[in-house]
Amino acid sequence: MKGVLDKKYDMTREENVFLVKRNIVDIIWKQANLEGIAVTYPDTCEIYEGRTVAGLTLNETKAINNLKHAWEFVLDNLDAGIDVRLVRHINGLVGAEGVIIGAGELRMTDVSIGGTDWRPAIPDYETVSDLVRSAMDNMSHTEQALEMFCEICRGQWFMDGNKRTAQLVANSILVRNACGILAIPQKSDSKFKGLLVDYYESGDKAPLIGFLYESAIDGADFSRQRAATLVD
Repeated sequence: MKGVLDKKYDMTREENVFLVKRNIVDIIWKQANLEGIAVTYPDTCEIYEGRTVAGLTLNETKAINNLKHAWEFVLDNLDAGIDVRLVRHINGLVGAEGVIIGAGELRMTDVSIGGTDWRPAIPDYETVSDLVRSAMDNMSHTEQALEMFCEICRGQWFMDGNKRTAQLVANSILVRNACGILAIPQKSDSKFKGLLVDYYESGDKAPLIGFLYESAIDGADFSRQRAATLVD
């Protein structure tokens, strides 16, 4: 699939960042629900604004706040190089406050994955570094983002929070290059998880990448807005 995933929207980085900030609660709400945190959109708003919500555990509230802080880091560091240190730092933010054991450290023990008997190898720094470099060698920025998403998810580089980390890393690449926002729509949750399990077992990422490209990258065409501004 090298080089075939074109940029979907006509945006500048500034416009892409604007969209993220405008939709940040919705993005975090989708990420939380994808991880099995049954939080409503209004309750996500409450937590994002610093208030507590009845019915959620302390760990669930922390996990949502951690996503807020991780997104702040991503938006504040759009020019940072994509390397293992950045990926580890993002996982550290996702798992802060005791949400993930060993947050920010590469996994050093075997793990099982729900829905499949397939088990990923224990990652080592060199192998992970090579995978990052390989993913970043792809031709389009969109493909780089989706390759990174897939590698982090299948490799289960961390004890937990791999999908959250993978989405944030992918979005760092997408937003810095004005290529949109990666967020799994709730209506597509089952389809996404089925494709993810298929990818875990087969190692063939093409169907998952195709789905993510078509159904999970959102954005806007700002060309008319720019033209209207010039006329004014």
